[in-house]
Amino acid sequence: MLLEGIGSSLADRILVYRERHTLNCPEDLLQVHGIGPIKIERCRRTIAVTEVSN
Repeated sequence: MLLEGIGSSLADRILVYRERHTLNCPEDLLQVHGIGPIKIERCRRTIAVTEVSN
C-alpha cells in the first residue's frame, strides 16, 4: 500500500501473486488483476525488485 494508487485489496492481490511467482521486474506485476501499464508507470520510481538467494 506504500505504492501510489495501490489500496489494500490490490496490495493483497500482489502479496498472493508474490507467494506463487517470482517478480523479476515491475512489468511482472501486469499479471496481477487490477494492475495495468499506467499504474506500473505511476509507481515505477517506488518499485524495487531485489534478488533473493535461497
